[in-house]
Amino acid sequence: MNQQAIGQERGRKAGAGIVAKNFSTDMAGAFQEARTLFPTAADMDFAREIRAFDAERLADQPDLGRFPELKGHIDLLRGEREGFCEQTHLDETATAFRYSWGFFLSRRLSSRHLARYDLMPVRQACTNIFFPQGADGVTIADNRDDIFWPGHETLIPAWRPAHLLQQEPLHWQQGAVSAAVLIR
Repeated sequence: MNQQAIGQERGRKAGAGIVAKNFSTDMAGAFQEARTLFPTAADMDFAREIRAFDAERLADQPDLGRFPELKGHIDLLRGEREGFCEQTHLDETATAFRYSWGFFLSRRLSSRHLARYDLMPVRQACTNIFFPQGADGVTIADNRDDIFWPGHETLIPAWRPAHLLQQEPLHWQQGAVSAAVLIR
């Protein structure tokens, strides 16, 4: 199986179970949230920008003389996007959003625009703590970028090495003192 075919299969698996209407709604919500969080980017056409950024990422191939193990990797990545698009029937913008939104937030928006968390609506699942008499004195924390995502409950155990999975079960708690806390 060539790299493109492997990528297409990975893309189909990534797209399995995705409902196009919900994905489009989630994408529009992410764009709106970015407009609120980065007011200096509020006029940005995020759909156009994410497509351009994804194309830029795909065009930026590493030097194969220096990294020969990455030969064919670009075919895998392009195939992955093709398989995702084929499975979900979503457009190029949604596919670019799926594969590049996180990088776009950290490499483009966060590096060029000031994030204004004070303008973000407070989410119910955010971490806010106050310990008036802790061992180190008063502890106050406010973590506004922590949102509850039920998928973490099943994904985190899947990342554990097999020898740990055979031991005690993993108990998952989110929204505590830090964004994610693994309790054994």
